[in-house]
Amino acid sequence: FHAVSVTTAPASLDVTYRAVPRHDPRAFRRLDATLELDGLLLPGPVDVFIDGALELTTRWAGTPGRGHLRLGLGVEDRLTLARNVRYREESAGLFGGSRRLHTTIEVQVASSLPRPVKLELLERVPVANGGDSVEVSLGACSPATEEWEGDRDGPILEGGRRQWLEIGPGGEARAVLAYAVTIANRDELVGGDRRG
Repeated sequence: FHAVSVTTAPASLDVTYRAVPRHDPRAFRRLDATLELDGLLLPGPVDVFIDGALELTTRWAGTPGRGHLRLGLGVEDRLTLARNVRYREESAGLFGGSRRLHTTIEVQVASSLPRPVKLELLERVPVANGGDSVEVSLGACSPATEEWEGDRDGPILEGGRRQWLEIGPGGEARAVLAYAVTIANRDELVGGDRRG
C-alpha cells in the first residue's frame, strides 16, 4: 500500500484531559479539532502523529466541511489522581425528624507534564426521584461545578457534574465537590446511606 496526499487543510487543535475518578483513577487525553475544509471527510482510519512520531491509529466517524472532530488519544500516564470521600450525618428538620447526609469528594491531581494541563473531572451526585421526602443540595465546590448531561452522541446522564481543573507544569491541584441528601429518619438511600 502507498499513502497519497490528496489535500491538506488547516485545523485548530485543542488537547484536553478527562477523568472520571469514581470509576477509573486514570486521566485520558482527548483531541478536539475544528477543520477548515470546504468538503466533507469520510469515515475511516486516522493516524495521529505527535512530534513526527506515530502515536496511534484509530477509527473516526467523519465530519462535514468546517466540522468538528474529537479523538481519544488514550491514557496519560503523567497525570496521577487520588480520590477521597468523607461522610458525615446530622439531624435535620424542625423536630429532628430528618437526617442530612453530607458527602465531600476530594480529588488530588499531580502532573509531571512540562506544560499546563486543563483537566475535565466528571462526577455524579444523587438525584431525588420525586416526592418531597428527599432533598439533594450542592455544598461548597472548588473549582465551580456545572451540570453535565453526557456527551452529544451518548445517553442523557442525570446528576452529572463537571469541574475544570487547571494544573501548572509539573504541578499539583485539588478539586472538591460536596453535596447533602436530606431524608426522613425512617428512610434509607437505595444502596446505603454512605455514598461516593
